[in-house]
Formats: sequence, structure tokens, C-alpha cells
Amino acid sequence: MRCWEPDFHVDGENGHINQYDHFLATVRHAFAVQDIDGDKQPDTLTPAGIIWMQGESDAGDKMIAQRYQANLKRMMDLIHAALRLDYVRVVIGRISDSGKDDYQKDLADGKVLDFGDTVHRAQADFVTQDENAALVETTDAYGYSDPWHYDSPGYLDLGRQFADAVHKCQNEAK
Repeated sequence: MRCWEPDFHVDGENGHINQYDHFLATVRHAFAVQDIDGDKQPDTLTPAGIIWMQGESDAGDKMIAQRYQANLKRMMDLIHAALRLDYVRVVIGRISDSGKDDYQKDLADGKVLDFGDTVHRAQADFVTQDENAALVETTDAYGYSDPWHYDSPGYLDLGRQFADAVHKCQNEAK
């Protein structure tokens, strides 16, 4: 299992690793490129925004779900620092539940994300408290390919919704 928590480490074939470390390596490599478009002229990489779709695994544990908003704020602060910008627009995708909980047949509610409502509130509260953040909420209408993943039309729509939200945020720059 890999995790976004910067302090989470798993010993594996690649040593201590987590998704945040992968992110930092990607940012480091992206900023190291001097000629992005290959025209032999130096370019400047300017991030347009952060697109964040995460929280499903957090919604499976009550204590983790209750810390979601604080963890999200910490992560966005760390990402802003890594990008070397005081702020970058943040667009968050609202997690949704497929209702296909085949793994725990003893639970009558059928929810895959038992504490999804807690994460929903945390995502909405984060966006309310950060004037540079927006929330994509169309995910409840998506189909699923399995209990955890949207189907292809859902992912395509999610991409369009993210693009529209980033564009809108850029036009409403505060």
C-alpha cells in the first residue's frame, strides 16, 4: 500500500516510499527542465493549479476521516511549498460511493465508504475556508467499473469538470 501521508513509509524494493515522495520527485524533475517546448529557448514552468481527487481510503476509517480536513490542509500547504508559490488554485473532486460493498456483506447499508459523509463535509469545509479552492461535485452521478473506480464516461466527465473548474478559478483570480 502506498499513501499520500508524507510521514507514511513502507519498506519495499524501492526503500521508504510514499506518494508524496513521488510527487516531490516529479516536481523536482519538472522544474529542472529548462527548455520545455524544445525550441532551444529557456522556459519558465508556472503551475496553473492543483487537481486533487483523493479521500476514498480515508472514508473507510472513522478516525482518519475525522482528520481529513486537517490532513488536506497540510498536504495543500506542502504542495504549495514544493511548487514554490504562496498559492495555487486547488480543485478538489468530491469522493462518491458506488454502493457496491460486496466485501462486507454483513453491513446492511451497502456503503463502500462508511465515513464518506465525514470526508464530504471536510472537503466542502476546506473549499469554504480557502478562497482559492473549488469543489467538483458531479461524481455522485458517475457509474463504476468496480466498487472503487469510476467507469470511463465518469473519468472523462471528471476530467472536463476539473478543466472547467481550473479555468473558472483562473478567470476569477483573487
